[in-house]
Amino acid sequence: MFHDPAAVQSGGRSLSSAWARVVPTTAYRQLTGWDRTVTWVAATNSWRTTQTDYTYDAFSNVLTTDAKGDTAVTTDDTCTTTVYNGNPYPNLRRYDGAPTSGFSTSPVVVNADFSGYNKVFPISDFNGDGKRDLIARSSTTGGMSYLPGNGDGTFGAAVVFWPGSWQGYSEIFSPGDFNGDGKADIIGANPDGLLYMFKGNGAGGVSVGEQIGESDGWKQYDLFSPGDFSGDGKADIMGRRHSDNALLIWRGDGAGQWSTVSIIAASGYGADKYEQIFGYGDYTGDGKADLLAADNWSVYVLPGNGASGVGTPAVIASGRIATDTDIFLGVGDITGDGKRDLVTVQSRYQPSLVASTKTVGVGCAGTRRSPRMPWPRPVRTTTSRDRARRA
Repeated sequence: MFHDPAAVQSGGRSLSSAWARVVPTTAYRQLTGWDRTVTWVAATNSWRTTQTDYTYDAFSNVLTTDAKGDTAVTTDDTCTTTVYNGNPYPNLRRYDGAPTSGFSTSPVVVNADFSGYNKVFPISDFNGDGKRDLIARSSTTGGMSYLPGNGDGTFGAAVVFWPGSWQGYSEIFSPGDFNGDGKADIIGANPDGLLYMFKGNGAGGVSVGEQIGESDGWKQYDLFSPGDFSGDGKADIMGRRHSDNALLIWRGDGAGQWSTVSIIAASGYGADKYEQIFGYGDYTGDGKADLLAADNWSVYVLPGNGASGVGTPAVIASGRIATDTDIFLGVGDITGDGKRDLVTVQSRYQPSLVASTKTVGVGCAGTRRSPRMPWPRPVRTTTSRDRARRA
């Protein structure tokens, strides 16, 4: 907002048009704004312009306040510098399921330092204790570990089950039991574009991979699995094709291969629309497996029809859950309360509590910097039109 200088000075002075020029603002995955005050300082016979910058979350709550002080530095100005506790590491978070639909707006940090992994995905019961687990790949060795679920929304310490490197696998996921032996398996596309299945042993390990299918073109897909999406009781593989944004399904035969492949949608599922599409199982509660998808503002459910088709996407959550997340993991109910949960990996930035403030009698130098993670993401500008569309 602007404070009229005429209200706080005498002599009928007026400002030139230069002070009223439009100043664009940008947002780093958040909303920004500023207050500017212009006053007449008799002691210096000049105008003094002070400015305070703000950042807001998706719900218009103030995240940070930065008093820049006088934009034309003079000795009569004061500057307040605020230091924020940063989040130095990527972390693993849980968004608990809401009573009817959607997820809580405030996440629970499950693992505050998840920087040791560059790939993570959910798996049903990998170690045979009846609880849902996670699989993670080491960012340094490429080895594979599982994080055993505790059944209360948390995970135990990582257990290495394959010390050799899996760094070359561009796509790794679990369809659940893909070969019909009742144990959760892992599938991955290797550097040559070949697809391999690693059979789970039901006790936290897998066998040596065996190639499934004959094609070597799997690197052209983002692969995932919702389990049984076709409604025949057998786990399927799904993917979106990079070249035309088509959504496809490979219907599992229950014995480690697939019987048919077909295009569910010829277009409309590219990364320009959805940053991630992932399997979830039955989210809507109708007994049919669904897909979830996310862009940089919302999370959507793509309801399955039980016959390899999807219905109209519907928003189930918006705001922080999407803007502050890099990877979504469709884990189902991992807290045991009967509600559908979501686990995410966050490696952008998260303003935290104020660590300290300091006020000095000089002008602020330089440009305001938002507290953010050391992994920069593309800057996203937010206009009043964007905000009106989201309202």
